[in-house]
Amino acid sequence: MDNTKATAKALTEKVIEAKLEELNLTRNEDGSISGELKRGLTIGPDTHKTFTVREGTAADLFNAEKAATAEKAVSYRAAVLCQQLVKVGSFEGPFTLSLLGKLSSGDLNRLHTAQDMVDTLGEVAPRG
Repeated sequence: MDNTKATAKALTEKVIEAKLEELNLTRNEDGSISGELKRGLTIGPDTHKTFTVREGTAADLFNAEKAATAEKAVSYRAAVLCQQLVKVGSFEGPFTLSLLGKLSSGDLNRLHTAQDMVDTLGEVAPRG
């Protein structure tokens, strides 16, 4: 990698890290991102607010198509998120569209922001 590309990569990673801090999101050692939902996700009697999202894979995209077609952009993006969610509170899945449907739109947007950030970080600073 030449100096220009290395400098651009380092700058991009610093910008993303600053954005994570601004959004109060944490980048974990395994590359996943954790944060907190404002209202939370109620499952049974418990409302869970913390979450962890991992970088997406091609298999996540394929699996998401089983739940929602790519032509339905909102549902498809949420279906991909279902694949990338590691946990919400102590709940470790499986995550479904109907479960995510219980979220406030603000909390869903927060999860989508974390989803975007973890995927961008994976492109800029791949693990391993």
